[in-house]
Amino acid sequence: MARVARDAAGLAIRLELEVLEQREVPAITILVDYSLDLRANGGMGFFESHPAARQVMDQVAYEMGQRIDARLAAINPGGGNTWTATLYHPGTGSLYSIPNLRVPANTIIVYVGGRSIPGAEAGFGGYGGYSWSGSASWGQTLATRGWGGFSLWGGSIAFDSTRNWYFGTDPAGLRSDQLDFYSAAVHELGHVLGIGTAPQWWSQVQGTQFVGRQARSVYGGPVPLSADRAHWADGVRVNGQASAMSPYLYYGRRVGWSALDQAALYDLGWAVPAPAGLSVRFTSRRPPVLVSAAGTGTVQVYGYDSSGNLTFSGLSFTPFGASYRGVIRAVSADINGDGWADYVFASGPGVGARLRIIDGASGADLLPITSVLGGFGGGIFVAAGDIDGDGRAEVAISADAGGDPVVAVARVLNGQLQFISYTLALNSQARVGVRVAMGDVDGDGHADVIATAGAGWSPVVRVYDGAGLAGGQIRLQQPAFFAFDPTWREGVNVTVGDLDGDGRAEIMTSLDSGGLSLVRVWNSAPAAASVSLRMQFFANGLADRNGIRLLARDIDGSGRVSLVTAPASGSFAWLRVLRLSAGSVAALPAVFPPGILSALSGIYVG
Repeated sequence: MARVARDAAGLAIRLELEVLEQREVPAITILVDYSLDLRANGGMGFFESHPAARQVMDQVAYEMGQRIDARLAAINPGGGNTWTATLYHPGTGSLYSIPNLRVPANTIIVYVGGRSIPGAEAGFGGYGGYSWSGSASWGQTLATRGWGGFSLWGGSIAFDSTRNWYFGTDPAGLRSDQLDFYSAAVHELGHVLGIGTAPQWWSQVQGTQFVGRQARSVYGGPVPLSADRAHWADGVRVNGQASAMSPYLYYGRRVGWSALDQAALYDLGWAVPAPAGLSVRFTSRRPPVLVSAAGTGTVQVYGYDSSGNLTFSGLSFTPFGASYRGVIRAVSADINGDGWADYVFASGPGVGARLRIIDGASGADLLPITSVLGGFGGGIFVAAGDIDGDGRAEVAISADAGGDPVVAVARVLNGQLQFISYTLALNSQARVGVRVAMGDVDGDGHADVIATAGAGWSPVVRVYDGAGLAGGQIRLQQPAFFAFDPTWREGVNVTVGDLDGDGRAEIMTSLDSGGLSLVRVWNSAPAAASVSLRMQFFANGLADRNGIRLLARDIDGSGRVSLVTAPASGSFAWLRVLRLSAGSVAALPAVFPPGILSALSGIYVG
């Protein structure tokens, strides 16, 4: 059901639900059936009168179907096996029966319609019931459809046809006196899929809290519920995002499906859908290596072969369009918390600073091309890591030479950047560029931010406490140190990763273009303790004067990182994996990126 309420925030519609008997089911395809949308007084039905509402309803059904996965058996009566689907008729509100309904595999059917709903309710949604006769296996098919989580054949949704609905797809057109139909449809389909209705929901309700494991992980503890215990408590948010399954729908507001709503579906037994869109995907535990060079405008994605060496996955991106041929600095991390590595792309010198983030599962934009650092035209560096421990990586952004020596840290929320902190990483007069990396240096479970200087400044390294940054505090994790001789002023590259599996990331530094291929590894340290030099070596021999760029990656799945190296300048483009152990370095055969013939401006790895 849906009930109108007034509070200090203004008008709101209370969203409720309908429940028949306790049955189960899941689905991939949500088939919307409009045949029960009755014509009133000889006129047109609700969806017939409002074609835009049907368009929105179909869109929401598709989107919700993409958020879940299951292997549902088809319902095909025959041979003595019969059944009757029961539901609340969306046009009348009365119980309604459909004998021997056929439901395709991996599909649920939702009947929708509109009617005048008295009182404060704006909509009803819930899954359907049934009766049956026939074999025991037939009864089992109807009860579970062969699925172990919540399962159903379908259900129904009724919308109040007298409300002042907004049927647009663009929320910019939503007025303060309108209810958003998209938000209502998302909410009611959530009930159809079992939130607030399924036995699996109620089995995880304790008092006025929902204690499902996935929801607790997203929220950070048991989730408060509304008085009816079938919705989240009004005002519950995760990372600032409102929840679709709140009890109220406010006038003039659109509320989309949130991470908390999605977690509840998983707690009900819906499976994480197999990602679509990208032919190659990488888990967040073993993210890929991203390779780029100036002049191509393309980022190549590398995975790992059976020997633990790099291999081109066949996947590549042109994140800023075919006309952009400049430098791209890229990193991969789990930005949206779905378990898959996502792709973060930053523009180089020559254009206004831009950032773009692509979902590593679907290929959709998590962050469309977005101007950052005031559109600074000298290029930017980027890193990613989880500073607040919520399972989603934040991004650190810094300017290349000519920009302010500041590192900005931001979360990605609802397709936008939410900046958390701005840290002065060097002297305010040092317009030499700041390179950044992120990793858990002190072992507290929060990624820290590591900053080094570009060409024109001493090779200082500063480590900022990530947990502090997440809380709005800027503090050095440990004393600053020089990665190389203080007279070196041609720039320092940095990466971090856990070499020995002790839960603390080591810091690895190298000389940039014009320097030897010298790499130094610094022991990680608890907070406030000084780092110490662990080992040093020449990654490409004593004669190389092209400098080295590097990236720490867990290539073999051991929980310990290896080092991916590439030239910072020079005539030849190559990649090489170095396996580091106590006092030794083992080099794997070099890999030559396809289509990158030289490295005059260096190869970027991230």
